[in-house]
Amino acid sequence: MRRVLVVSLVVAASALGVAGGYLWQQRGIPAPQLQRATMVTNDAQPLQDFQLRDQDNQAFTRERFNGRWSLVFFGYTHCPDVCPLTLAEAKGFYDHLSGTPYQADTQVVFVSVDPKRDTLEVLKRYVGYFDPAFIGVTGTRAQLDLLARPLGIYYAYQGDGNDYAVDHSAVMVLIGPQAKLRAVFSPPHTAGMLASDYLAIRRAAS
Repeated sequence: MRRVLVVSLVVAASALGVAGGYLWQQRGIPAPQLQRATMVTNDAQPLQDFQLRDQDNQAFTRERFNGRWSLVFFGYTHCPDVCPLTLAEAKGFYDHLSGTPYQADTQVVFVSVDPKRDTLEVLKRYVGYFDPAFIGVTGTRAQLDLLARPLGIYYAYQGDGNDYAVDHSAVMVLIGPQAKLRAVFSPPHTAGMLASDYLAIRRAAS
Protein backbone atom coordinates (compact mmCIF):
# COMPACT_ATOMS: atom_id res chain seq x y z
CA MET A 1 0.00 0.00 0.00
CA ARG A 2 1.26 3.46 -0.82
CA ARG A 3 2.10 5.40 2.28
CA VAL A 4 0.08 8.34 3.50
CA LEU A 5 1.91 10.19 6.22
CA VAL A 6 0.26 11.57 9.33
CA VAL A 7 2.60 14.45 10.09
CA SER A 8 2.86 16.05 13.51
CA LEU A 9 1.36 19.54 13.69
CA VAL A 10 3.07 20.45 16.96
CA VAL A 11 5.37 23.13 15.52
CA ALA A 12 2.81 24.70 13.20
CA ALA A 13 0.06 24.51 15.78
CA SER A 14 2.21 26.13 18.44
CA ALA A 15 2.91 29.03 16.10
CA LEU A 16 -0.80 29.40 15.40
CA GLY A 17 -1.92 29.20 19.02
CA VAL A 18 -3.01 25.63 19.82
CA ALA A 19 -4.60 25.56 23.26
CA GLY A 20 -5.61 22.90 25.73
CA GLY A 21 -8.36 23.05 28.30
CA TYR A 22 -6.32 25.50 30.41
CA LEU A 23 -6.73 28.36 27.95
CA TRP A 24 -10.42 27.66 27.55
CA GLN A 25 -10.80 27.81 31.36
CA GLN A 26 -8.81 31.07 31.47
CA ARG A 27 -11.36 32.58 29.09
CA GLY A 28 -14.25 31.30 31.15
CA ILE A 29 -15.43 29.09 28.27
CA PRO A 30 -16.00 25.36 28.84
CA ALA A 31 -13.83 23.30 26.51
CA PRO A 32 -15.94 21.31 24.06
CA GLN A 33 -15.75 17.55 24.42
CA LEU A 34 -14.10 16.31 21.23
CA GLN A 35 -13.34 12.82 19.91
CA ARG A 36 -10.70 13.35 17.21
CA ALA A 37 -10.20 17.09 16.86
CA THR A 38 -7.62 19.33 18.53
CA MET A 39 -8.84 22.88 19.07
CA VAL A 40 -7.00 26.08 18.19
CA THR A 41 -7.75 29.35 19.96
CA ASN A 42 -8.87 32.62 18.47
CA ASP A 43 -5.30 33.86 19.03
CA ALA A 44 -4.26 32.06 15.86
CA GLN A 45 -2.95 34.30 13.12
CA PRO A 46 -4.88 34.55 9.83
CA LEU A 47 -3.50 32.56 6.94
CA GLN A 48 -1.09 34.35 4.65
CA ASP A 49 -2.08 35.28 1.12
CA PHE A 50 -2.05 32.54 -1.50
CA GLN A 51 -3.31 32.17 -5.08
CA LEU A 52 -4.90 28.91 -6.21
CA ARG A 53 -7.60 28.04 -8.77
CA ASP A 54 -10.78 26.08 -8.15
CA GLN A 55 -12.39 23.46 -10.38
CA ASP A 56 -14.33 26.19 -12.20
CA ASN A 57 -11.10 28.10 -12.91
CA GLN A 58 -12.04 30.79 -10.42
CA ALA A 59 -9.46 32.34 -8.08
CA PHE A 60 -9.27 30.59 -4.74
CA THR A 61 -7.52 32.90 -2.27
CA ARG A 62 -7.56 33.49 1.46
CA GLU A 63 -10.71 35.59 0.99
CA ARG A 64 -12.64 32.44 0.00
CA PHE A 65 -12.37 31.36 3.65
CA ASN A 66 -13.84 34.60 5.00
CA GLY A 67 -17.30 34.29 6.51
CA ARG A 68 -17.36 30.51 6.19
CA TRP A 69 -16.19 27.43 8.06
CA SER A 70 -14.03 25.24 5.83
CA LEU A 71 -13.11 21.60 6.33
CA VAL A 72 -9.95 21.17 4.24
CA PHE A 73 -8.18 18.02 3.12
CA PHE A 74 -4.96 17.79 1.07
CA GLY A 75 -4.49 14.87 -1.31
CA TYR A 76 -4.62 13.89 -4.98
CA THR A 77 -7.08 12.20 -7.31
CA HIS A 78 -4.80 9.23 -8.15
CA CYS A 79 -4.65 8.32 -4.45
CA PRO A 80 -5.73 4.67 -4.27
CA ASP A 81 -7.41 4.58 -0.91
CA VAL A 82 -7.08 7.27 1.75
CA CYS A 83 -8.25 10.22 -0.35
CA PRO A 84 -11.44 8.66 -1.74
CA LEU A 85 -12.27 7.14 1.63
CA THR A 86 -11.74 10.47 3.37
CA LEU A 87 -13.86 12.36 0.85
CA ALA A 88 -16.61 9.75 1.20
CA GLU A 89 -16.60 10.40 4.95
CA ALA A 90 -16.58 14.15 4.26
CA LYS A 91 -19.71 13.62 2.16
CA GLY A 92 -21.32 11.84 5.10
CA PHE A 93 -20.22 14.66 7.38
CA TYR A 94 -21.77 17.25 5.07
CA ASP A 95 -25.00 15.27 4.91
CA HIS A 96 -25.07 15.17 8.72
CA LEU A 97 -25.29 18.96 8.70
CA SER A 98 -28.49 18.92 6.66
CA GLY A 99 -31.32 20.32 8.75
CA THR A 100 -28.94 22.19 11.04
CA PRO A 101 -28.23 25.92 10.90
CA TYR A 102 -24.58 25.15 10.08
CA GLN A 103 -24.61 23.63 6.59
CA ALA A 104 -25.19 26.91 4.76
CA ASP A 105 -21.89 28.45 5.90
CA THR A 106 -19.83 25.24 5.77
CA GLN A 107 -17.68 24.26 2.81
CA VAL A 108 -15.55 21.19 2.14
CA VAL A 109 -12.34 21.94 0.24
CA PHE A 110 -10.12 19.32 -1.39
CA VAL A 111 -6.64 20.67 -2.18
CA SER A 112 -4.79 18.62 -4.80
CA VAL A 113 -1.03 18.54 -4.26
CA ASP A 114 -0.60 16.86 -7.66
CA PRO A 115 -1.12 19.70 -10.16
CA LYS A 116 0.73 17.86 -12.92
CA ARG A 117 -2.03 15.25 -13.27
CA ASP A 118 -4.92 16.95 -11.49
CA THR A 119 -6.07 19.48 -14.03
CA LEU A 120 -9.09 21.59 -13.19
CA GLU A 121 -11.25 19.33 -15.39
CA VAL A 122 -10.03 16.26 -13.51
CA LEU A 123 -10.68 17.97 -10.18
CA LYS A 124 -14.19 19.00 -11.22
CA ARG A 125 -15.16 15.42 -12.04
CA TYR A 126 -13.49 14.06 -8.93
CA VAL A 127 -14.99 16.31 -6.28
CA GLY A 128 -18.34 16.34 -8.09
CA TYR A 129 -18.52 12.57 -7.72
CA PHE A 130 -18.61 12.98 -3.93
CA ASP A 131 -20.77 16.11 -3.75
CA PRO A 132 -21.41 18.94 -6.23
CA ALA A 133 -20.98 21.41 -3.37
CA PHE A 134 -17.40 20.32 -2.69
CA ILE A 135 -14.63 22.63 -3.89
CA GLY A 136 -11.49 21.28 -5.57
CA VAL A 137 -8.45 23.53 -5.82
CA THR A 138 -4.83 23.30 -6.93
CA GLY A 139 -1.92 25.41 -8.16
CA THR A 140 1.81 25.29 -8.64
CA ARG A 141 3.89 23.74 -5.91
CA ALA A 142 5.08 27.17 -4.79
CA GLN A 143 1.48 28.36 -4.57
CA LEU A 144 0.35 25.22 -2.76
CA ASP A 145 3.13 25.58 -0.21
CA LEU A 146 1.87 29.01 0.81
CA LEU A 147 -1.26 27.31 2.12
CA ALA A 148 0.06 23.89 3.09
CA ARG A 149 3.23 24.73 5.01
CA PRO A 150 1.73 27.12 7.61
CA LEU A 151 -0.89 24.45 8.34
CA GLY A 152 1.79 21.80 8.92
CA ILE A 153 0.76 19.81 5.84
CA TYR A 154 3.45 17.61 4.31
CA TYR A 155 3.57 16.05 0.87
CA ALA A 156 6.29 14.49 -1.28
CA TYR A 157 6.41 12.77 -4.67
CA GLN A 158 7.58 9.18 -4.88
CA GLY A 159 8.56 7.45 -8.15
CA ASP A 160 9.26 8.40 -11.74
CA GLY A 161 7.24 8.87 -14.90
CA ASN A 162 3.50 9.43 -14.73
CA ASP A 163 2.76 6.58 -12.32
CA TYR A 164 4.19 8.23 -9.22
CA ALA A 165 2.65 8.30 -5.76
CA VAL A 166 2.33 11.27 -3.46
CA ASP A 167 2.91 10.83 0.26
CA HIS A 168 0.82 13.37 2.16
CA SER A 169 -0.59 14.23 5.55
CA ALA A 170 -3.90 12.53 6.35
CA VAL A 171 -5.21 15.13 8.78
CA MET A 172 -8.14 17.40 7.99
CA VAL A 173 -8.01 21.03 9.10
CA LEU A 174 -10.82 23.38 9.98
CA ILE A 175 -10.44 26.99 8.87
CA GLY A 176 -12.72 29.49 10.60
CA PRO A 177 -14.57 32.48 9.17
CA GLN A 178 -11.63 34.84 9.79
CA ALA A 179 -9.37 32.61 7.69
CA LYS A 180 -7.73 31.23 10.84
CA LEU A 181 -6.92 27.63 11.71
CA ARG A 182 -9.49 26.55 14.30
CA ALA A 183 -9.01 22.77 14.64
CA VAL A 184 -7.08 19.76 13.37
CA PHE A 185 -8.89 16.43 12.86
CA SER A 186 -6.66 13.37 13.21
CA PRO A 187 -7.36 10.17 11.25
CA PRO A 188 -9.06 7.80 11.03
CA HIS A 189 -11.93 9.98 9.84
CA THR A 190 -15.54 8.94 10.08
CA ALA A 191 -18.55 11.02 9.13
CA GLY A 192 -20.09 10.71 12.58
CA MET A 193 -16.96 11.79 14.45
CA LEU A 194 -16.33 14.68 12.05
CA ALA A 195 -19.88 15.91 12.46
CA SER A 196 -19.93 15.45 16.24
CA ASP A 197 -16.67 17.35 16.79
CA TYR A 198 -17.54 20.03 14.25
CA LEU A 199 -20.93 20.72 15.82
CA ALA A 200 -19.33 20.89 19.27
CA ILE A 201 -16.79 23.42 17.96
CA ARG A 202 -19.48 25.50 16.27
CA ARG A 203 -21.66 25.56 19.38
CA ALA A 204 -18.69 26.55 21.54
CA ALA A 205 -17.86 29.34 19.10
CA SER A 206 -21.38 30.77 19.03
